[in-house]
Amino acid sequence: IAQAGAGPAEATPHVVKDPAPVEPDNLWDRVSHELSWQHIDNARIDEQRKALLRQPNYLEVISERAHYYLFQIVEEVTARDMPMEIALIPVVESTLDPFAYSYSGAAGLWQIMPRTGRHLGLMQNSWYDGRQSLRHSTDGALDYLQFHGEETPSFCGSFGLPVIRAFSPLAVEGLQAIEEYRETAE
Repeated sequence: IAQAGAGPAEATPHVVKDPAPVEPDNLWDRVSHELSWQHIDNARIDEQRKALLRQPNYLEVISERAHYYLFQIVEEVTARDMPMEIALIPVVESTLDPFAYSYSGAAGLWQIMPRTGRHLGLMQNSWYDGRQSLRHSTDGALDYLQFHGEETPSFCGSFGLPVIRAFSPLAVEGLQAIEEYRETAE
């Protein structure tokens, strides 16, 4: 809008175009740009975060292992149009260690129980355990989450706490706190 005494050049509105989207420089930037869950000020979440960070070299170990495994997981999650948070389940469950075993018998990156692994078609014998295979366990885990996610609507699109609980009991407290926060914020 031209003001009194303003010349014709000053009357022309200045249009600023949105900058082109910037491609992330690395995989961690890509993941963080696609996360949709917000930071929640919650004592239970803070305690879990602190417990992880108290582990010596935790971030170094995760970063090193991510070079081998996280890209494939992120690509699969993206191809299936699933929330990026799903790609971080193996970080919490196994610290991205495909040879991780729990005292309860869960194994691999996704910490899949033996019976669940058989249900998902993951071969398990004395020579091979498909739960330790990046490709096979990721396909099985994401198939499982997609199948059960369609049955369990919740705050994160079609992925609910019962579905995530199958793979990430450690993260459930944090996810429940997020859900409680969102319910009180509405």
